[in-house]
Amino acid sequence: MTVRANIEASVSSMTSAERKLASTLLSDYPFAGLDTIQSLAGKSRVSAPSVSRFVNKLGCKGYLDFQRCLIDELREEQRSPAELQLAVSDDTPSAAHTFTGFTDRSVQLVAQMTEHLSENRFTALCEILADERRALYFLGGEMSDPVLRLLSNHLRRVRRQVFHLSTDSSSWPASVMQMRAKDIFVTMDLRRYQPSLLQLARQVTSHARASVVLLTDKWLSPIAEHATEVVPLPIENGSAWDSYLGAVTCCEAIIERVASGDTEKTHRRLKDWDALRAPGVWQI
Repeated sequence: MTVRANIEASVSSMTSAERKLASTLLSDYPFAGLDTIQSLAGKSRVSAPSVSRFVNKLGCKGYLDFQRCLIDELREEQRSPAELQLAVSDDTPSAAHTFTGFTDRSVQLVAQMTEHLSENRFTALCEILADERRALYFLGGEMSDPVLRLLSNHLRRVRRQVFHLSTDSSSWPASVMQMRAKDIFVTMDLRRYQPSLLQLARQVTSHARASVVLLTDKWLSPIAEHATEVVPLPIENGSAWDSYLGAVTCCEAIIERVASGDTEKTHRRLKDWDALRAPGVWQI
């Protein structure tokens, strides 16, 4: 678990001073924690010993160890495929590079899904995405948008008001102006985060007052600061390439749950959809 995720998971059990520290850290994460202990204490209006006790409760051996963890996270979330390739050990067993080895790692990655997303949180997420009173708007990153399009394309078949934004940023103002406060912007932003998506999420929350659902990784995209729902997904599979298998698994699980929520309504909509797709319907 990352430092940020650890902080967010512990908020409910924190003291007043610890909540002040957590708020300061998360408002400018991770950079607030890279300042001196005196500066962090001053910004949070707590004492330096309170900061020390706080980082100890997070599992760090001291403030310097806490800062090392933050720096390691920064480095890790920015690693490119080339850097990941260098990190792969030369003495990795040859069996790990076989197709069987790859599928074994993939099975292990999917098995981690329940560690990142509990059944209760998954159910709550699906209930939000199934609510037809709320329009859904989708857009992912350069590499992740095709995965998110899998989700939007299927949801469009089983419910109304599902829109996938263009990758052309010049069209985004019109989409944001169309959003209402009860609507939802669903985005996927994985390691090597996309600044344009962050700017879009800011406009969605500040201008449209809509909610943001973020699918990301354990390091958490900066969009997490603006999201009402954050779903961290496993992406590491022991190779130079981050895996999107966890993201696909999550999207397909959402599709299945939403579609099965009201089977009669889903059946009627799919039947109408197929009728409109029949050969000759669109011929002039």
